[in-house]
Amino acid sequence: YTEGAVARMALAGQQFGDLVVWPPRQLSSDGARHDARINLALGGTVSSWTTLSAAGAPSEFSLRAPLLGGITTVLLDLDDGPKGVFLMVDDEEIGVQIGDSIELGVRRIYAQEGMIRYGLRGRAI
Repeated sequence: YTEGAVARMALAGQQFGDLVVWPPRQLSSDGARHDARINLALGGTVSSWTTLSAAGAPSEFSLRAPLLGGITTVLLDLDDGPKGVFLMVDDEEIGVQIGDSIELGVRRIYAQEGMIRYGLRGRAI
């Protein structure tokens, strides 16, 4: 969690010529160290989505999932090119559809091992 936090919260990507990847990699495809990090735009378009039922949600969401009627996760085509999977916020009131525009913001994700974990979550715009 700690090692990847910057890439997750700042949406830091990596540029390899015309290719933009997220999250950044330690090495390029030819095995060389390459660190051309860039900050990606905090938004994208829903490519796919799913709602995990309370029974199917990971254990770190076991207290919240039943209250919310499940947890919605989206696959976004990020505005700068790569794809990413993100949890949604405020999804109990607003349904998500393919093609919706989503903005990303840092929010609490869950608490585990005595630590509150933060990351990017999506909100329909």
